[in-house]
Amino acid sequence: VPIIGDSDDGRWFNLGLCNSNDHRYLLALGAVLFGRGDFFKYLGGNSYEEVAWLLNEEQEQKIYDDLQSQSYNPTSRAYPESGFYIMRTNDLYMFICGGYQRKPIHTGHLHNDTFSFELYAKDKAFIIDPGTYVYTSYPEWRNKFRSTTYHNTVVVDGREQNEFSEKGVFGLKSFDAIAKLNNWESNDEYDLFDAEHYGYHKLENPVTHRRKIYFDKKKKYWEITDILTSKGEHRFEWQFHFAPMKIEQDKDNPLIVRTKCGETNIELIPKETPDGLRCEILDGWVSYGYGRKVKAPIVRYELNEELPVELKIRIKTIDIGAKNG
Repeated sequence: VPIIGDSDDGRWFNLGLCNSNDHRYLLALGAVLFGRGDFFKYLGGNSYEEVAWLLNEEQEQKIYDDLQSQSYNPTSRAYPESGFYIMRTNDLYMFICGGYQRKPIHTGHLHNDTFSFELYAKDKAFIIDPGTYVYTSYPEWRNKFRSTTYHNTVVVDGREQNEFSEKGVFGLKSFDAIAKLNNWESNDEYDLFDAEHYGYHKLENPVTHRRKIYFDKKKKYWEITDILTSKGEHRFEWQFHFAPMKIEQDKDNPLIVRTKCGETNIELIPKETPDGLRCEILDGWVSYGYGRKVKAPIVRYELNEELPVELKIRIKTIDIGAKNG
């Protein structure tokens, strides 16, 4: 599952052997407790210890035997109260952090991830949330992993969407990135997310960040359009954090970036690019569990420009096997 906000792998009792980010044991419990045969599709034929703790072996086996596996095709969903939007068709999905439309009561475990997203295609996650890593043991790393720069969104003038508290590694000094949902559409042909946030209104020349994400379910691509409005010149950085994998820039057009990891890959293609847009691949980190981190690449686009600015980036899937065949 996507790792959104803080995560410390904490469990009161760990009754099974599943990885902390593998939630299929919950589907197993739901299947046997509520007779949900449609959950079986996602269990991978495994038996989960958590079920055995609730039922004896005979009961467990009987329920499993009596349940009929049912087909289930996940679809796109919007959860405006939590700010989460899921664009999905079959084995392609994007999980979008759409932001809060009012100031949260508690901010201790929030990250600066407004308009960030995770992207999964075919058999793996490509663009991901880097996670949490640690809390109090290394304050500088704590702030790095919850910073705007460490999420797949736009950084303006090197500032945070929300300023961190100076009293510790939890909480925010201020919550500025109030979001406004302009539009959400979902049908069999496409999904459209359109919102704006005001986290950069604290600048001397306030900047509004509007992000539109269009998902073409038939042609299998996403198109991200960032519209930044204000006045004066600003520095903009677009961050894309990848899972640990090999990526490269196109030899003829270094603004185009693609992955090289098996048969399924993705490609980032800026469209109608403003003059002066630069691209580089940096070394970054991903934390899949508390206290652990591994190296992973970051694609960063950078631009110094007078506002307004609009940048459109298309992300499409590439099936190398089909292409070579």
